[in-house]
Amino acid sequence: MNFQIFNAFNWRINTVLLTTLISFSPFVLAVPLENKSPVQQHHKTHDTTMATVSPVSMQNLPEVDSVEHTEHSKPVTHVALPDEKQMNSGLRKPDYSDGYRSLDTHHMMSSPNFWSLEAEALELIRNADYADGHIGGHYDLKFWYGNDYNRLYLNTSGELEQDKLQQASSSVMWWRPFSAYWNTTFGLKQEYVADNNDQTWLGGGVSGLAPYWFDIETTLYGSTKGNSQLGFNASYDLNISQKWVLQPKIELLAYGKTSIEHRYGAGLAQVNTGLRLRYEITPQLAPYIGFEHEQFVGKTATLYKDHGDNSRSRNILLGLHFWY
Repeated sequence: MNFQIFNAFNWRINTVLLTTLISFSPFVLAVPLENKSPVQQHHKTHDTTMATVSPVSMQNLPEVDSVEHTEHSKPVTHVALPDEKQMNSGLRKPDYSDGYRSLDTHHMMSSPNFWSLEAEALELIRNADYADGHIGGHYDLKFWYGNDYNRLYLNTSGELEQDKLQQASSSVMWWRPFSAYWNTTFGLKQEYVADNNDQTWLGGGVSGLAPYWFDIETTLYGSTKGNSQLGFNASYDLNISQKWVLQPKIELLAYGKTSIEHRYGAGLAQVNTGLRLRYEITPQLAPYIGFEHEQFVGKTATLYKDHGDNSRSRNILLGLHFWY
């Protein structure tokens, strides 16, 4: 009898405990064992799986739902976004790109001023038409100051004969480029010829690098006495080697009308052709030898013959070209 009462009491106690556990089980299961984010749990699976599971047993493991790496925490950046009105108009605020903007063209550095001195020719001339070896001289100097867009040129050239200045020319020119290979000049030129009156010219020209690397220069001047002068010269540098350069050259000169006192006639007046071979010790210093043929033509040749002078000359040249 007592045994039956004890079993009934024990059964009731077990029933109460079981009912209590069942009623609290949802709350127990809802509480996580560790307060970890899915990303941390994802990384934990890497460590535990690799450390405790052998490669053979890993083949039989069930597939585990992977956590995307995009869920990893990222540093917060503050970006100013354009408002709806600017997005619709195709524009945006300057601070949207953090103050930067696209440039239409490259911003170049400022163009400082420089100066340069160039000797196109410092020559000793031996006239091959004279048996006594008549020797003269020729010079052509240029000085400029400015930058890549504007320069002031001071040019002077002349010819010496028997230690006397026979003719000379000096000019002050403003130089400016109008394209990548072509430049313009404008200014005053003063000419001097022995035993004749001086002449003052006003004009300009175009110079540059033509296709196939020809150096071209064309000038047009008008004098204070109503005359005009047209000049043209062209040259080409043929590189025989890194040091040796052969340069053919041609010069043409024409006038609008005849001037007896200055000894030139209307039309084509003078044709000069030459050939120079220079050796460039450096690009800045180059001695040379050459040959030049000078010919007066047309009415100008007639004026020279009337004064008892030759209308042509053939010269052997020994000179120096340099720039600084």
